[in-house]
Amino acid sequence: MWRDELNGWLIARDSYSFINFFDNIKYEGHPLIWYVCLWFLNQITGNPLAMQFFHWFIAIASVSIFVVFSPFTKTQKILFIFGYLPLYEYSVISRNYGIGVLSIFIFCACFKTRHNSYLPLALILAIMANTNAYCLLISLALGFTLTIEYIFRGYFHYQTKANKYNILGASLIFFLGIFISVFMLLPPADSTLQGGASQWFFSLILIV
Repeated sequence: MWRDELNGWLIARDSYSFINFFDNIKYEGHPLIWYVCLWFLNQITGNPLAMQFFHWFIAIASVSIFVVFSPFTKTQKILFIFGYLPLYEYSVISRNYGIGVLSIFIFCACFKTRHNSYLPLALILAIMANTNAYCLLISLALGFTLTIEYIFRGYFHYQTKANKYNILGASLIFFLGIFISVFMLLPPADSTLQGGASQWFFSLILIV
């Protein structure tokens, strides 16, 4: 295994409580879902092979959803499945990217549910935002897309049965997921990652 694969596992293994674990992962600069999965796995076994088996399960689930729900031809599906990213990066290397891809595929598979309710998609986007930083941006983009589609639903000839309470609940779930992800991405003040939160905010102010 790569060192960065084992790093998350060791944090989960050596944290003496969930609160201590939460304090430790704030220094990682990543959203929390993958680390929480590792923490639960560590409650079952201390063998890091469990992480690899779990990640293979995620990869298999992603491929299965892609094969069943994607509109591509059989040849295109085979070419994708045996491509470099699905075959190696998102299956062999146990990082938080595979679970992010799984959340994207689940979103695509459940996309039609928006005709009845936005709650399932909001929950998926909230989870997606907390898998990795890239998926946070994808989650924001997809959330923005859903918003534009709803606002201009007359122009797009789009109809949904979701009422205002459904949309309000979905919005709260979505923004809560975004908030948690951003909160975890911000390094603590005493972190050596990019100089800690104080330097991070200072750099952001300079950019703006």
